[in-house]
Amino acid sequence: MIDMQAENRHGLLGDDAPRLNAAQREAVTATEGYVRVIAGAGTGKTLALAHRFAYLVNELGIMPGNVLCATFTNKAAGEMRRRIRRLTGDNDTGYINTFHGFCVSVLQEDGHALQYPKSFLVLDNADIDAMLQVIYEERGLTLRDMTFSKARDMIEIMKLKERPGYYRDMLAMPLEGLRRKYLDATDARDIIFYGYLYQEKKCFGLDYNDLIVFVLYLFEQKPRHPAQMAEAARVHHGGRVPGHRRPAARAHGGAGRLPQEPVRGGRPRPDHLHLARG
Repeated sequence: MIDMQAENRHGLLGDDAPRLNAAQREAVTATEGYVRVIAGAGTGKTLALAHRFAYLVNELGIMPGNVLCATFTNKAAGEMRRRIRRLTGDNDTGYINTFHGFCVSVLQEDGHALQYPKSFLVLDNADIDAMLQVIYEERGLTLRDMTFSKARDMIEIMKLKERPGYYRDMLAMPLEGLRRKYLDATDARDIIFYGYLYQEKKCFGLDYNDLIVFVLYLFEQKPRHPAQMAEAARVHHGGRVPGHRRPAARAHGGAGRLPQEPVRGGRPRPDHLHLARG
């Protein structure tokens, strides 16, 4: 049996003590191995995570700066930060960010190992559409071949399922080699896919799928201690995705969905990085 009064004295459960059920308390206090919580929306996963953070800090003496919390949206990250601050009574809430924001931080710190500059671009749908417009004009494609919305979905599916090793081409293949692969393609799908990879590499651009894939590859090549990751991310102001102006060339085809919510702010897109043809 768990002593609720003792846990409250130690600051583990705070005002939300009655709301934690036995399974949540088990997830909060487990210290060995991985803890995986599977539950539906609104069942208290964020609540349990916030209390787990407080338990690690208040009970086990772990420094907040050595704890990394990642979530999907800025709103969820803000809510997690607010709950943790209330439970610990400390403004130091460790490192809390979106998955993509965290990946940006890591790549800004260690992207040089992949031959990418700190000023790499984070591409959104408008940027991708501008790239597609260049590709369509160069190779004589029209929206009858594939709309931009369908092309974006196709690129995502090819990256995640059909050609998951695509990043090796982006990293290892010279720009001219990638361009040749694009120009030699005859099928519309291959033209669009390799044309997009070529345009990405040309302007050091990464979409939201690339951010995660590149960081996973980087970790495989250069394993890092969690404390090192948190510290590297902290240096970059919480891993905020660099803001940018849209490319001059805009395309049609409808607005599409974003993989996850990015964080905006920071450095603008350099004016000299255009989607050049050829």
